[in-house]
Amino acid sequence: MQNPVNLTGFCAINSSNIISMTMHSLARQITLTIQCHGLLPETPSALVLMVSGGADSVAMARLIPELFSEHHYTILHINHGLRGEASDADEFFVRELAAELGIECMVRCLKLADPEFVQGRNIEALGRELRYREALKLLGDSGYVLTAHTVDDRVETFLMRVIKGGGQGALAGIARQSGQIVRPLLDCQRQQLRDYLNSIDQPWREDASNSDTRFLRAFVRQKILPQMLEQNPQLHKTLGRSLDLLAEEDSFLKQLVSDLLAQSGTSDLDENGHLTVSLSIGRLEQSDTHPVILRRLLKQACEMVMPADERLDASHLQTIVNGLSRVGFATDIPGAVEVRRKHDTLVIRQKGVGELPRSHKLKNKVEGIIAAVDNATQQISQQHGSHGLEEMEL
Repeated sequence: MQNPVNLTGFCAINSSNIISMTMHSLARQITLTIQCHGLLPETPSALVLMVSGGADSVAMARLIPELFSEHHYTILHINHGLRGEASDADEFFVRELAAELGIECMVRCLKLADPEFVQGRNIEALGRELRYREALKLLGDSGYVLTAHTVDDRVETFLMRVIKGGGQGALAGIARQSGQIVRPLLDCQRQQLRDYLNSIDQPWREDASNSDTRFLRAFVRQKILPQMLEQNPQLHKTLGRSLDLLAEEDSFLKQLVSDLLAQSGTSDLDENGHLTVSLSIGRLEQSDTHPVILRRLLKQACEMVMPADERLDASHLQTIVNGLSRVGFATDIPGAVEVRRKHDTLVIRQKGVGELPRSHKLKNKVEGIIAAVDNATQQISQQHGSHGLEEMEL
């Protein structure tokens, strides 16, 4: 567990500023989150701060190195290339902030505005996947990546998944830690961070899409949450506790299923380097396997093979469960993945290019065209005040 931080000393260090009670409370909350959940190591380590230029990440860049100065910090900014001059202005802002803080700044540019690069994939999911990949590249096998998610993000994500549908794992939402990814601000409210930045006259970059209710997150933030807060002003705290319980139970079930998965099957790479998972039908159909565990086991096995930006919905999962007892059963799931029963084994594998139906190839071309139109629309909107994708932070 991280050694305790002397908050009185922290306030004294910053005595040139007027440190409000909100500031002291914010520093205490971050410290307690990190210490109680063991988010940072005790020994000096490499930490990458993901900084977009928005208020939350700017606050993280200022607060975390001040509170935990023993670590080695790098600021990583991802220029998604989606908003033209606005994206370049974000990059310039983050470079200037890093220089002011005396922290090394690394910038990576993505080609999310290029249809050939995106190839019809979900831009938000692809951007998220590539951001984390770039951050983990900087670290290698040691160190941690810090993101600036807040309790507001957690509550909004929960409500979005309620609207769109999702199981317990999805509803548990954003975790404080996922491997080398750490979220130290997850118990802080967005307004706390803005109050802190205002108190030290620190500007930040604002994304106009945050108030554009055509986007689901903005709709939840602007239309649904205010009404919920009228009924329960402590919503973030009470719902946060409920999400903690969901996350704890989900983590337990996930570990239980992982152990069963290791006992029930094997995984290998095919000639194209794609993962193939093989499961014993006999083990899956054991009378003492609870349906909840069976569904989770099948879902986890499928997600091992599926591309990271694809999702397995309840109808796909039920089709697989129903087909387990049928010899010769086969079905396709998202990501060009085949699930097939061969004798007494359920095989989950990525299809080769030559196996894809003509309709799938046409679908990719159509999605590429749609992505190109969407990107062009985003660039036009940006020129008229829209600043891009509202979920790009998550």
